[in-house]
Amino acid sequence: AEPSSTQVEARDLVVSLHVNRAAALLRLERRADAEQACDAALVLQPENVKALYRRGVARAENPIKAIEDLKRALQLEPGNTAAKRELAKAERRRAEREREEQRKMKQGLRKAASLSLYGDKEAEKREKAQRKKRREAAQRERHQACNAERKARGEEELSFSEWEKDEKATREKLAKDRERASEAAAAARRDERRRRSGGDDVVVVDDEGDLARGYKTTDDGRRTSYFSRTPDAEAAKLLAANQAPQRITAAAEVTDSDGSAWNAAGTTFEERDMKTWCEETLRRRLREAAATVEGVSIKATSITKCSGEASLVVSRGRARRIFEFAADIKWEAKLPAEAPPGPGAVTITGTLRMPEISSSINDGAYAAHARKDTHTQLSPSRAAALDAAINEFAAAARAAVVAFVGDYAEKKIR
Repeated sequence: AEPSSTQVEARDLVVSLHVNRAAALLRLERRADAEQACDAALVLQPENVKALYRRGVARAENPIKAIEDLKRALQLEPGNTAAKRELAKAERRRAEREREEQRKMKQGLRKAASLSLYGDKEAEKREKAQRKKRREAAQRERHQACNAERKARGEEELSFSEWEKDEKATREKLAKDRERASEAAAAARRDERRRRSGGDDVVVVDDEGDLARGYKTTDDGRRTSYFSRTPDAEAAKLLAANQAPQRITAAAEVTDSDGSAWNAAGTTFEERDMKTWCEETLRRRLREAAATVEGVSIKATSITKCSGEASLVVSRGRARRIFEFAADIKWEAKLPAEAPPGPGAVTITGTLRMPEISSSINDGAYAAHARKDTHTQLSPSRAAALDAAINEFAAAARAAVVAFVGDYAEKKIR
């Protein structure tokens, strides 16, 4: 029989009490008790978004189960920003846990290397069995999580072998996509370098053999080497007129160029390695990145990575400044204290990664990905202010790269 309105109201009240109790327990850091309160609420209302969200928060030490709850909450309420934020944190925790497991496995291997020959074999067997056990346990958890999602969507559950087959197909597809993306990026860089060279002739490049084979078609239809030069009638006439020896009356006038002192006219091909200068200049510019938004100040504290290649090429009076770098910027953000009884001032740290700082990018749209280090939970307003400050800091870092490009444009070999 259908429950009466009084029973429905009573059930909703009990669910609300459990959910509110879970919120209070989370504030007290009693996560296990908060999870039990959410369990009680979900028994009565399996699709209660608040209960799913708070149980996901309470399961911080079990990121796989937390991800399951938070994804279910987002299926029921896609616009829930708090659930999106907690889901991102849970996925980062899962990734960190996997990295920690890999680190422990490496430590175990190093320890096993110090044993005797017999001990090595025994330790290797034990380590191999443990790795297999951990791998199978992780696969079972992912399989269960997948089936839970399918069940929530009303789809038929997959057997382990079917799920494993789908996982393998997904990994292979991702690997092929990454390979195609890498090939496309390499082709784009080659096209950009070819465009910057200013050549008008058609050149065919064979990358597999590291050979550049070129050809061109002359005006009379002949197909000849790219490096073959046939003067026209006027040029042939000038060459004939200038073949006789001539008296040198004065030193040839030298024009200013980007070449060395001996190549002031820039007519001789010259290439100089600029890696050291570019790396120092780029580091200096990136350390100047800073921003302030809604009272949140953020600045670069150190450049933990800045690696790549750079060169300055002078040919035919033209200079081409080529560079390809990647950088990691450590940052520090300071959030002011809120009015009592709100929380006090907080300092958050993290890293801004810029994986492609390249001369092939002309519009200043350098990719930048921010990652926050582990920190205390912030209120929604403070979290939004921090995100806005990080976005401005990323813009400041891009502006620093643009300033570096300007510095490089003024740099000459001599």
